[in-house]
Amino acid sequence: DDDWVTIATAQAFAIDKQILETEIPINGVLKYDLAYGNLGGTTKTFDSIDVFPYNDDGRSPNSDFDGGYNLTAVTPVTSSHINQIYVTNTSPASIDTEVNNNVAVGTGMWSCTYAQIGTSGCPTASQVTAIRITSNSLTPGQYGFIRVELTTHDNDGEETYTNNWHARA
Repeated sequence: DDDWVTIATAQAFAIDKQILETEIPINGVLKYDLAYGNLGGTTKTFDSIDVFPYNDDGRSPNSDFDGGYNLTAVTPVTSSHINQIYVTNTSPASIDTEVNNNVAVGTGMWSCTYAQIGTSGCPTASQVTAIRITSNSLTPGQYGFIRVELTTHDNDGEETYTNNWHARA
């Protein structure tokens, strides 16, 4: 007669966004980190979308700014984890943050990579409205973050910038 013990491993993948400074100088650089981690279970990849703030975006709190911003940098701190970073200039209100409802990366609105910003057929840094990040395989326990920088302009000091990052593993 044999006795068996079954050990279930929880499947968990987490993402988080951390703003580096809660207040930035007028027309300064807004920096935040997109953190990710495979907390357990099996090897996973992730596909994520970060739609940048836009006026009256319905987020909490609602984004409200007079000027604008340019995408200054997207820097994977652990670059070996990241497969590719894509950019779009699609109207942010029409971008579905559910990855599975989007066209495949490398096609349609997600046909340009970060490295192609400003080249023929791709948006300039001031036109980018969202980024899409795909990862390489992350084994349980692997984690990292991506720093995003937006340089603001023509602000009056009463701005609110809010955005959300969504991912699927």
